[in-house]
Amino acid sequence: MPGVTRIRRVSDWAQVATAGASAVRAFSGDDSLVLVTGSLLTELASGLTVIDWRSGSALWRYQGTEALGGFIAEPSGRSLAVALTPGDQIQASQRDVVIVHGDGSTIAIPGRYATTW
Repeated sequence: MPGVTRIRRVSDWAQVATAGASAVRAFSGDDSLVLVTGSLLTELASGLTVIDWRSGSALWRYQGTEALGGFIAEPSGRSLAVALTPGDQIQASQRDVVIVHGDGSTIAIPGRYATTW
């Protein structure tokens, strides 16, 4: 299927799921969730989604004007920290940070930060 992102198990390269036409950006630390964007170009504010890839259910969606500026996974956990960069300032060093938990709840960290991830 052209235009479909396949998720494969590394040990035997078997396909275990698909993520539609989305671009996979990160897995949670426990490999249960996946962060996807609607475009291969991260500088576009194309929407972000955290999906439970086994069930295909979306736990969190971001459709704002900011683009993906980086991400990091909680080691062995289900939370992801997502850095958002203003779409018109993709090279900006200061980013908004949102923690997305495995249940889909979020915490927006007050202020802007220079992330190294």
